[in-house]
Amino acid sequence: MGVRASCQDVTCNPDMPERQPVLTPGTSEDWSWTLSAQSPGTAHVLLVATTYDQNSNIALHVTQPIDIAIPVNATLGYWASEVGGWTKAVLGFVGFAAIVSAVQWLSRHRQKPKKDTPADPKESAEPTKSP
Repeated sequence: MGVRASCQDVTCNPDMPERQPVLTPGTSEDWSWTLSAQSPGTAHVLLVATTYDQNSNIALHVTQPIDIAIPVNATLGYWASEVGGWTKAVLGFVGFAAIVSAVQWLSRHRQKPKKDTPADPKESAEPTKSP
């Protein structure tokens, strides 16, 4: 017999082979998977069981998928990661804004008027002579 899992919104890794013999007297077989979710929400695991003719690859019966909905809660590590991501974004934006401001300030202060040229055009006009 074989049991296959298809996972949505969660990673599932089988802990044992998909196909296992079930006709050995006095034994029972288990199928298990290690699940790992990246974000909170609802994950779905679809299980399909297939029975095979003994020692062959001939499928005798395939079940309809069994949908198992698994609620995934956020862990402290997930929230810490989210806050860390937002903090990096804000600090990156603030740092970028500081660099732009510094460049603008430097460009304004480097363009001082030359000493030969008066800053005010009215000062360069020749004085009018009074009679």
